[in-house]
Amino acid sequence: MAVSVNATHTHLLIELPEGYDAAKKTSGQLKQAASHAVGAALPSQVWAAGGKPIEVNDSEHHRRVYHYILRHRCEGDWTWAIQRHPNAVVWGEGWEQAQAEDDGG
Repeated sequence: MAVSVNATHTHLLIELPEGYDAAKKTSGQLKQAASHAVGAALPSQVWAAGGKPIEVNDSEHHRRVYHYILRHRCEGDWTWAIQRHPNAVVWGEGWEQAQAEDDGG
């Protein structure tokens, strides 16, 4: 598991139920819970619409996503990580750029 959070977006590498629809539903529940938790301090909308879960295909893909998320610390993001697991879904924006960087592009 890995997480990065800044003022405009969040990336999560977490294990979720299989399937895109289940991952979308779970991510919506996570966003709702987080919005309620910070509602008093941040009464306006916290989350933008959109984002998409992306299935992690194998251990090398997992490694690249894990490090991509944790590299956001260099940009000032809050980051957190625990034991890695090869079956995970990443949530966030900017994945295509990270994949290109990790692939040497």
